[in-house]
Amino acid sequence: MGFSIAIRKELDVGKCVGAIKVYANELGFKDSAASLLSFAISELAGNIVKHGSSGEVVVQALPKGKGIKIEFNDLGKGIKDIDKAMEDGYTTVNGSLGIGLGVARRAVDDFKIWSQAEVGTRITIEKWFPVRESRYNYSVFTKPDDMYQQNGDNYVFHQLLNGDIVFAVIDGLGEGYKANKIATMAQDYILNNANAELKSIAEGISKRVKSRFKGKGMSIALCKVKENRLFFLGIGDCECFIRRLGRNTQLKGNKGVLGLYERTRAMVSEVEILPKDLIVLFTDGISSGIYTHNIKESEDLSELSSELFEHYRRPSGDATIMLVKQRVKNEKE
Repeated sequence: MGFSIAIRKELDVGKCVGAIKVYANELGFKDSAASLLSFAISELAGNIVKHGSSGEVVVQALPKGKGIKIEFNDLGKGIKDIDKAMEDGYTTVNGSLGIGLGVARRAVDDFKIWSQAEVGTRITIEKWFPVRESRYNYSVFTKPDDMYQQNGDNYVFHQLLNGDIVFAVIDGLGEGYKANKIATMAQDYILNNANAELKSIAEGISKRVKSRFKGKGMSIALCKVKENRLFFLGIGDCECFIRRLGRNTQLKGNKGVLGLYERTRAMVSEVEILPKDLIVLFTDGISSGIYTHNIKESEDLSELSSELFEHYRRPSGDATIMLVKQRVKNEKE
């Protein structure tokens, strides 16, 4: 069962937020999760009034107790540049705080948007119940170039409802503001499309970089774990290797720059994962000398990532290292 709410004025937005929060609580969401969901609803329903003048919000429970789905429809002028609209602080309304779609997107688990000029906009969001505990631990250590405040590197670690894990390190070419924007865009795209195949994700990122940041690009090391199989797609200077039984085995990546070409011709590697394997991803701010390092056995990935970072960080440039490893069954959280 679900329901719909017509949105024509600001008062309707408040009613919409309250009704959906009550419904989310009835489905089983805790107050903290329902409050976070309310933040996204307020922003998206408010946009109907600001930009569409009128519209409708449709609410329903997802099948198999997965969570809640909410669709926002308006008959406005449409969004000219969806990628731009997703940026934090972006607004076309005078006096608006510009909270933006990007912040609303990070408050939910799935976010899809469709818009056409002079037809309108449809945004669909989903908030899921917490998934089972991940079989994997991870740790990331990342710092920008000492000359810049903003980090041109970024990363993703995300578990899907089916238990698959998607993780990546991303290096926006260059340093500073522009590199940061490119890497953040890629991070958002991966989170929004984590169910897709790796090549499809890479092609989607490439198209967006090409349309928004002409002449720019990025390197990426992108992984997905399905049961006991690791799939790896690397482009450029971001790399990946597996530490197994005292040896470091590099996974083959692809040369080039992601984003300079709309279509991405990249090979995906596939290997079996063993319970004690350590997966290491890093950007070009980390020296390739790490391949020869005799990495110690440790369940404290935070300490180990910090140690490797400090030992192999290059003198300049943004730098990131990510470690991923299966949990020990008797590990105390």
